[in-house]
Amino acid sequence: MKAASIVFATALMLAIGGCLHNPGSDPMTGEMGEMEEGRIDFSRTTSFDGDKLTVFVRQGGEGERKLHLNTVRDAVETNEFRPQAPNYSGRSWVMRNTAHESTTQVYALVSWSNENSTDYLAAGWWLHHEQGERYPERVIFVDGPEIDPLINPPDLPVTGTASYLGRGSGIFGYAFGSNWGEHEGGYTYDAYRGGMDVVADFEAGTLSGCLGCTGDLVADRTHLEYRFEQIPERFLPEVDAPLKDYEIHFAPIAYSADGSFESEFSSAAASVRHPDREVTGSHGYWGGSVSAFDDEDGNPRLIAGFKDAGFQEEDGSRGFFWGVYTVLSETFRTGGDTPDDSSE
Repeated sequence: MKAASIVFATALMLAIGGCLHNPGSDPMTGEMGEMEEGRIDFSRTTSFDGDKLTVFVRQGGEGERKLHLNTVRDAVETNEFRPQAPNYSGRSWVMRNTAHESTTQVYALVSWSNENSTDYLAAGWWLHHEQGERYPERVIFVDGPEIDPLINPPDLPVTGTASYLGRGSGIFGYAFGSNWGEHEGGYTYDAYRGGMDVVADFEAGTLSGCLGCTGDLVADRTHLEYRFEQIPERFLPEVDAPLKDYEIHFAPIAYSADGSFESEFSSAAASVRHPDREVTGSHGYWGGSVSAFDDEDGNPRLIAGFKDAGFQEEDGSRGFFWGVYTVLSETFRTGGDTPDDSSE
């Protein structure tokens, strides 16, 4: 079975402005740039045989080239992590390839079954920087044999519902408005993680979700520490990102027969809420793929993909959430053979 993938090709800049289409600041440097709507590519991105992970990095739009980085030749750092499920292994890698006119870096996590290493889930990001270009190309990915709508579409139920719970993570950016006193006009950013839940209505053929409704969002650089270490000190904010109590509600979206789904980037697709701050507007986007592997109840065992939301508040503060998620069915999550949901 071929490896599956969902690739979300982000724009050069992640907006910290009003909505994610507007000019915004790079969450890694604070420099300004243009933000475009991202799009999901459901083609293959990785391969894994239990020992070697290969990530296929595509460079440069039209006439694009593919650069293959693998953990045998290109790894510069690796660490084990413990998946939540028994009988699964987990490892992260940092890979780097330096050519005459470009540098490519990859960070990837993989969790895999100890009984069958082709049953794996990979997630991560890569940066490709061409000499002479101001900003690198950035892509995040989620990849595994069960989320391959082009090659291995699921046989989806047509009745009933199922609830999924897991984790979302990524980057949070925030520009301070007038309610922040001396910090007004400044900005902050950090890596975050938090609970993500999704409800599938198989009769209606829709999915709806929420980030932050199950437990608070918290700062966590576990899977982005390597990237933050590369940021010049002058760009590091002095104020912690105000993450607590934010919720991002993702509106119901119809999935395709192949299990893929992708919303428009709009105010209708995502709503940012906070009990103590007046959110005056928000826009967002989410998408992904439903697993082709069933749990014991006959429902897809997981859903994985990408999410974005940008928002404004009454005092002029602005922010964004950007990242990935993986959510698991209750039966799969408690059945003892669950792949790691922290591999976002």
